[in-house]
Parts: sequence; C-alpha cells; structure tokens
Amino acid sequence: MPFAKRLKCEHCNDAWDIYSTSISVYINRNISITFGTTVSAGASLSRSATHDMTTKAKSILTAILVSTFIVVVLIYSFNETILIRAGRFMAPQSAGTADVAILEGTGGPETGAVNIAIDLLSSGRASCMVVVLHHVREKKKKFGIDDDYQVLVERRLKLSGLTAKQYMILVTPDVHPVTLNEATIVLQALSNKGVKSAFLLTTGFHTRRSLLVYRHVGEPLSINILPLAYFNDFEIDSWWRREDGISEFTLELLKLLYYQVRGYIPAQLN
Repeated sequence: MPFAKRLKCEHCNDAWDIYSTSISVYINRNISITFGTTVSAGASLSRSATHDMTTKAKSILTAILVSTFIVVVLIYSFNETILIRAGRFMAPQSAGTADVAILEGTGGPETGAVNIAIDLLSSGRASCMVVVLHHVREKKKKFGIDDDYQVLVERRLKLSGLTAKQYMILVTPDVHPVTLNEATIVLQALSNKGVKSAFLLTTGFHTRRSLLVYRHVGEPLSINILPLAYFNDFEIDSWWRREDGISEFTLELLKLLYYQVRGYIPAQLN
C-alpha cells in the first residue's frame, strides 16, 4: 500500500478509536437506566420517571447516531478544507464591538480568557467583563482553597488593574441543563442593567452550542450575542491531528445535537 494511503488509514483508525472512546465516556457520564420496575426493596419507578429516562435515552441515542454519521464523513474524507471548515463552524469568531464580554462559567475563568477580555476592554470593543462562575457544593470544592472562590476571582481582577465598573461576577447553579440555566440567569441579569449586546468567550468547540443557547435566551431580551472562541491546547486549523482535538470536537458535536433533540435549543445551526 502506498505510504500516503497507509498514513491516511492509520490516521482514520486512530481517530475512530478516539471517537469511540469519547462516546463511551459520554454515555457513562450521562446515562444510567435501570430496566424493570424494581429499583429497591418495595420501591418502583413512577411512570413519569420511567418516561423521562426513556425520552432521555432516545434523545442521546439519536444524537449519537447523527454525530457518528458526521464524524465518519469527516474522518474518512480526510480533506483538510472540510476539516478546517468543520472546526471553524464549531468555534465561530466575531468582530465588532459589544456592551460586555461574558466569560462563560466553568470551574473558573481561564487566564487566557481573562486576558482576551481585558484586551477587549483596553481596545474599547467592550466596556465590562462578566465572569460567570458555577456554584460549587461544599464537598466538591477544591481541597486547600479555604477562601470563597468568588472573592479570590474578584481579588485577582482588581490586581489586573480593573475597576469595579469594569467587571461583574455572576454565580449560577450547576444544574442540568447547565448551559441553558446559566444563560437564562446571566442574560436576565444583564437585561436588567440595559445590556443590548455581548461577546461570548468560551473555549474551543463548546462555542457553537453555547452560542445557540445564549442567542435562544437572548433573542426575546433583545440581546445580541457575538461568539469569541479561544483555544489553549491545540490550533483550530489542525484540530484533527491531536487526540484532544478529536475528542473535544466529538463530545461537543454530540452535546450540540443532544441539546437540539431534547428541545433545549431550536433545531438550527446559526
């Protein structure tokens, strides 16, 4: 077999292994279905609970099937132009200006995202940074961090030279569906302050789903959302050459389809 073809086959096999592993991880984290009626001594599942689990299972299965088809086409085409466009679709970028820059909630704001937001403020493209944190239950707090994490973040923002008018910290519950609940709370708070436009800074291929969720919530509030994806571990135009790139692309594509199948966001792409 010619070297080029052999290299392509080896790449496809490796990519497919990573995809399969990613799917398994997602299923293990998100599905736990007990077949039958008995769940404990003398206890049984209610119809509503059973129906909800069945609906969730069907939604995830549909998302898996569709994402599998898409990933198979991408991996086995091994066409760089297609792969680059797929990556840029999942991680869109915007120009222009906005009232605020939202740093989407995770375990905490990443240094790279904070620096991007500071640059937006310095260049006049935004006037305020909105840092979104997820509420962490006591048992899930990082060991050794005794102070309130919100206080620590605010302290570092001040040390970065920001004034009280240049940042806002919002804490949202870590409750499923996390992104939808987060967007609802954040955008309502911003709407109450008269905000009409916002950059959405979020990591990598998570951006497309976050964008659709925030736009879905922001539309009735007349808040325009502008995406700004950023990458820390790999380059957007060569994501398929890295295991973490393929894994992240796969999982975020799966979650995007799951959100649409479940009706959390409209079945649209823009």
